[in-house]
Amino acid sequence: MMTLEELLASRDRRRDMQARLMEAWPHGTLVVLTVVMPGPQKQTRSAAIVAEAAVQAIDQAFAGRVLTRTLRDLRTGFEAYYMVQATADQAKRQAVAIEEKHALGRLMDIDVIGAGCVPYSRAGLQSPPRTCLVCGRPARECMRSAAHPLDQLMNRIDELCDGYLLRLH
Repeated sequence: MMTLEELLASRDRRRDMQARLMEAWPHGTLVVLTVVMPGPQKQTRSAAIVAEAAVQAIDQAFAGRVLTRTLRDLRTGFEAYYMVQATADQAKRQAVAIEEKHALGRLMDIDVIGAGCVPYSRAGLQSPPRTCLVCGRPARECMRSAAHPLDQLMNRIDELCDGYLLRLH
């Protein structure tokens, strides 16, 4: 069971990693993947399926333009860091396309990090807000109100992952 302290410390470590990469690769654009996995258990079968699919999608989207890549499967969740040769706008468009078009894209959080380690917003891309996995309403509303029990969310995530694997075979 992951604690709140562990989760907060992982965010600090992620920011530190981002700053180190941006310093080491000043002419690249930083793309950071995390797997969307609610609840205290972050290393699940479904999380592993999403992580593998996301890495494949990002590798393909930035083929030939990856300067460096770091993958970390941590107790606090899967993380991938890519320094790519692309503008922040180009990278964000690729990230949003993956999140919106991939069968598991809703379970991927792909950020493009700008100066000062600030995430590049998708607002300028006129992309619709992310929707809830269960009911289709805006995800932020359901997250803030805890509209759905954890087991319902996890069952939906497992269904999405199982469906994805069936389509692969």
